Amino acid sequence: MRIFENFKELEESNKSLAQELLENFGEGDWQQDQLYVHDSLSEFAEYELTDGWYENNNLDRDYNGAPDLMDYIDTKSLGRDLSERWDISSHFLSENGSVVETGFGW
Repeated sequence: MRIFENFKELEESNKSLAQELLENFGEGDWQQDQLYVHDSLSEFAEYELTDGWYENNNLDRDYNGAPDLMDYIDTKSLGRDLSERWDISSHFLSENGSVVETGFGW
């Protein structure tokens, strides 16, 4: 995940994603807030498993030689299912498959 301090910083890094956000949400106060960009639904799911909704399951740890559960989780399917249930006022799936989150809301 990449964290951008505001829209301007995102725009400097990824003009096409910035333009897509403007086309979908227009200009607004959300542009002053941090934006969190995951390169794919799979990456978003991995984040949710280790640092997000599911972090209390402690999946991001050393298993002392036992198989790592993260290697067995279908993060692509989980990411897709999460995207069908997330709060659309703070999450966006871009045309190229990136996930953008804002704590402020669109």
